[in-house]
Amino acid sequence: MIDGFVIVSKEEAKQMIDNAPGDTVIITTMDLKNFAHEKNKRKAKDVGKTLIDLAKEVGYQNNDIFGMIYLEKEKNIERHIIQNILFPQIE
Repeated sequence: MIDGFVIVSKEEAKQMIDNAPGDTVIITTMDLKNFAHEKNKRKAKDVGKTLIDLAKEVGYQNNDIFGMIYLEKEKNIERHIIQNILFPQIE
């Protein structure tokens, strides 16, 4: 288990995003088939909340300056793609 990692409800994860300063979050994407990272994308908070809605399970890790939400996808969605949502915790 990753230090400080906890499973959270979708509602809790969305509330964390709402409480974060600013209007955007950072979406990270990695393809496990070829171990390639896409360029991180800054998106509106609503985009992050939509990704949370699509997830099977949601995890959270507090990294002091920023929070990281981990998304486990449903089986019918590309499971070889990992997406995480990063957001600031300090204004």
